[in-house]
Amino acid sequence: MKKIGLTMTIAVLLLICANGILAQTAQTQLNQVELIQQFLGTWNCDINKDTVEVWECIPYGKTHTTTVSQIIKGKKSDLYLNNAGFDKRDGKFKGLLLYPNGDYYTWIGLFTTDKKLSVDIVDNLNPEKVLAKYEFEFKTPTNRTMTQFTADGVKVGEFKFIKVK
Repeated sequence: MKKIGLTMTIAVLLLICANGILAQTAQTQLNQVELIQQFLGTWNCDINKDTVEVWECIPYGKTHTTTVSQIIKGKKSDLYLNNAGFDKRDGKFKGLLLYPNGDYYTWIGLFTTDKKLSVDIVDNLNPEKVLAKYEFEFKTPTNRTMTQFTADGVKVGEFKFIKVK
């Protein structure tokens, strides 16, 4: 009887210790709304020798709105507007890309680390219908990369942005 009691006591102690260890390694929740502020400012990306893509990210309350244009051989052309909001219900950003011709795309994203935002371009905010994927990684406060993937996760491009103001 003593042997069974001792065995059960040891088992209970091991379970308590294991739960304590798991609780200590739990990941801290990232402050998504604070992290999105890293995008604020004007960012340039050299697409090729004649083309620069410009992202002008301005604050809009606790998030931001972005005007994206390209300067091709010195002439500026509007590309799209990006409006982003934060959905407290699922802890993710939701966004709308609006093109001058009236076309649009929607996206859902979240910071997976304090320096990396993962975004799915989706059909009408439906997370089940992913059209493409992007990762934005802040290397420094003035350097970031944008990596483009297919819906299946195959890398198709990488672009380096520099913050100019």
